[in-house]
Amino acid sequence: MFQGPHPGKPTPKDRKLSLMTFTWGQFMIHDVVLTPVSTNEDGEELKCCDEDADHLDCLPIDIPPDDPHFRGRQNCMSFSRSIPAESYDGCAPGHREQVNRLTSFIDAGNVYGDSLLSHALLNAPHGYLNTTKYNLLPPGGVCKTLSNDRDHCPIAGDERVSENPALGGMHVLWVRLHNQIVRQLAKNKSWSSYKIFQETRKILGAMMQLITYKHYLPKILSPRTIARRNLSLKEHGYETRYDQEIDPSVKNVVAAAVFRFGHSMIPPEMGYLFHDMTRRTFKLEDTLLDPHLVVTQRGVYLPDLIRFVLRNSSRLVDREIESAVRNNLFVDNQGLSFDLGAFNIQRGRDHGLPPYADWRKHCGLSVPTTFEHLEDHDIHTREKLSNVYELVTDIDVFVGGLSELPEEGSVLGPVFNCLIGKQFRDLKFGDRYWFENPGVGGFTPDQLKVIRSVTLASVICSVLDIGEIQRDAFEIQHKGNPLVSCKKIPKLNFEAWKK
Repeated sequence: MFQGPHPGKPTPKDRKLSLMTFTWGQFMIHDVVLTPVSTNEDGEELKCCDEDADHLDCLPIDIPPDDPHFRGRQNCMSFSRSIPAESYDGCAPGHREQVNRLTSFIDAGNVYGDSLLSHALLNAPHGYLNTTKYNLLPPGGVCKTLSNDRDHCPIAGDERVSENPALGGMHVLWVRLHNQIVRQLAKNKSWSSYKIFQETRKILGAMMQLITYKHYLPKILSPRTIARRNLSLKEHGYETRYDQEIDPSVKNVVAAAVFRFGHSMIPPEMGYLFHDMTRRTFKLEDTLLDPHLVVTQRGVYLPDLIRFVLRNSSRLVDREIESAVRNNLFVDNQGLSFDLGAFNIQRGRDHGLPPYADWRKHCGLSVPTTFEHLEDHDIHTREKLSNVYELVTDIDVFVGGLSELPEEGSVLGPVFNCLIGKQFRDLKFGDRYWFENPGVGGFTPDQLKVIRSVTLASVICSVLDIGEIQRDAFEIQHKGNPLVSCKKIPKLNFEAWKK
C-alpha cells in the first residue's frame, strides 16, 4: 500500500478541461484494451482477503494499522492477478505474460462488442443495434445491486459499461448514433441490411478516431509530443504512411499503468444538471457499477447527466502523491474501502513492469541515480518519494510518471507523454483501416470531408435534446468556448454516401 504521512487535500479542479475529457479517455481506452483477471472455479471474483487468500492468483494488498485513511478498520484489500497467457508451445515454462481480450484498434469495438456480447446487440433487423423501446441499451449486462426494481443492467459492446454513469451515458449516445446513421443510409434502396450495418460501423470507427486524435489527445499531450509522433490529422487528402511493420497492439505499460493517469481526474460526485441550471448530485462511489442515473425513468434524465459532464470540470492530473491517493479512495456499501491508486501500483507489479527509471531510459530522458537527480519532479515530491522508496530505482512507473511536472501545454510529464505518444503513433500508422487511408475499403474525398467536420458536440446534439452546448466538449465553457444552441452546431449529413 502506497501511503504518505497525511491523507492530503482533495485535488483541485482543472481550470480548463471538462469532465468529458475524463469520460472520453475511459470510453475510448475501453475500445482497445481489456485485461481479464483470475476468478475462482465458479467464475466468480476471488476473495483474496478471505476464503481465497491461499489462491495462487491472489496478491492481496496489506494495509498497515497506522494508515491515515483506514485507521485499523481494514487490514487487507483484495487483489486478483491478471490471467496469464499460455506459453508459445503450450507447455514450456517461462515468464508470465498477460492477455488483452480486445483488438488494439480504435474501431468502435466498445459499441459493437466481441463474440460474447454481439448477439444481444446485433439481432435487430435492417442494420440497427438492439435497444429498448425507450431507446436505451437492452438488459443483460453486469452491474451491482440495482437502486430501483424498475432499473436494468444494460448490455453494451464492452462489459464495463456501468462502471460509472458518465461512461454508461456515452455508450447510449453512440448506439443511438449508429441507429440514426442507419436510417440515413437506408435511403440507398439497393443496399442490404448487412452493407448498411458494416458501413455504419465503419463511419462510427472513423468518428472515434477523429475525435480522439483531433480533439482529445491535444488536451492531454504536449504540442511537442503531437508533432514528434505525427499525431495531427490531415485537413485534406489521404494519409499514406501506413506501415505494416508497426505493431499496433496496446503495450503492457500503457494498459497497466500509464493510461490510468485518468484515475487522478475522477470527480468526487456525479449527477444531473437540469435545463434551469439546478443540480442534483451523488457521491461518485454511490454510483459506481450502478446504471440508475442512466436508465431511471426510462432514460429521461440522460440529457441532464451529459450536461453535468459537459459543464463541470475534470480534476487536475494530480502530482501530489497524498491527494492522488486520497481522491482514489472509495467506500462500498459494506463500509470497506478500495484504494484505486494502490490497486494501480499493484497491477503494475503483477504485470512485471520495469521501474520508472527504466522507462526514462527507454524514452531517451535522463536516468536518475539518486532522488536528487529526479529532474522532472519538484523538491517537495522528491522528498516524498525518498520517504517511501529505499532506492530511486524502486519507484513504480505509475507513481513516478504521474508525479512528474507537466510538459508545457500538457497535463502530463515527459514519461507519460512519451509512452502515450508512441502508443497512439502505433495505433494510427499500424492500422491498415485507418480512416484517412486510401484504398478500396477507404472513404471517398467527399465522405472524408464529412468525417472531418464531426465534433463530439455535433454527435451529442444529433442524438440528445440538450439545448445548449459548448463547441469544444472537452473544455468547460469560457470566453473562447461559449455555450451555443445545438441549432448552431452543424448537423451530421450523410448525403455523400448516396448511391
